[in-house]
Amino acid sequence: MNDRFRYGLGVLMLGLGNLSLGVSQQLFGEQPTVTIVLEVGVGAVLTVFGGLVVNNPERIDPDQLSPRVLKIVGWLGIVLGIGMVAWAATLVVTSL
Repeated sequence: MNDRFRYGLGVLMLGLGNLSLGVSQQLFGEQPTVTIVLEVGVGAVLTVFGGLVVNNPERIDPDQLSPRVLKIVGWLGIVLGIGMVAWAATLVVTSL
């Protein structure tokens, strides 16, 4: 997997995790509205940015970010994004 693609996928997953968590908190959670708005706002920005990078990994200039940073951000974003989606799913399932 290309480092730039992995970076984009990580940012996309992190954005989707934020979006899903914000929506599930709005519907079933107890977080303050300000927190939910921040989660959804950040999630939307990250999802759009990550989607653009996944669609065209050449958008990221390898001279601006080292391959190690691309790998770390990519893997952390993927793992955290999956964790946030799982947390949101757990919240929804336990609330039903």
